[in-house]
Amino acid sequence: MTRVAFACPFGLESTLRFVRAAAAREGVTLGLVSQESSEALAAKLPADARARIKGHARLRDAHDVDELTAAVRSLESQLGGPVERLIGILEPLQESLARTRENLGIPGMRLEAALNFRDKARMKELLSRHGLPCARHRLAATPAEAVAFGQESGFPLVVKPPAGAGGTSWTGWCRPGPPAVIRSSSSSSSRTTASPPTRSRTAPRWWPTPSCSIETTSTECPTTSTATPGPSSTASG
Repeated sequence: MTRVAFACPFGLESTLRFVRAAAAREGVTLGLVSQESSEALAAKLPADARARIKGHARLRDAHDVDELTAAVRSLESQLGGPVERLIGILEPLQESLARTRENLGIPGMRLEAALNFRDKARMKELLSRHGLPCARHRLAATPAEAVAFGQESGFPLVVKPPAGAGGTSWTGWCRPGPPAVIRSSSSSSSRTTASPPTRSRTAPRWWPTPSCSIETTSTECPTTSTATPGPSSTASG
């Protein structure tokens, strides 16, 4: 039997579908790591899935690597030995999962690979380095640099966090000068990921986080350009 820990911060249906599938696999001894109590999670699962889950570890923040490492290690006594696989489906959790695998010597995706798809600038650099078509990009540390990029590369633009997920907290910007918001989105759903860094009080309203992805697109041709500003964030075009 392979001892598997599934990081499931909250028992949302989209996550529990995968928990049920993991529990149903033959040859797996499954334990859950969650910010919810075992009773709360059990109430959301069918009886056959509950019967196949052999351990539970609760933590305060599943994105905290130290907490996650301790929680996974604590499952050993419930699962009958060290955890051999650590999985989770939430995209923003992948860096923490990778670091925890490295801490505990668990096989699976490492931090290098997680960063390659979580960081938009890094992803574009990697794709370009391997000869795959990719938008031009450069680093921009401030909103002013993003404005300069837009003036150079053209409008409309989309402003969004560089490592966000779910299409939240983005703003449309349709012309030069102060952005005219043509559409913006923010999530009102229950928290399933770590909170993004707080935007500076001096930053303009259209700059949602300390680092933002600025993307330009054209309705007249099939090309798309992307910019990711940030602490050294990216701008592409």
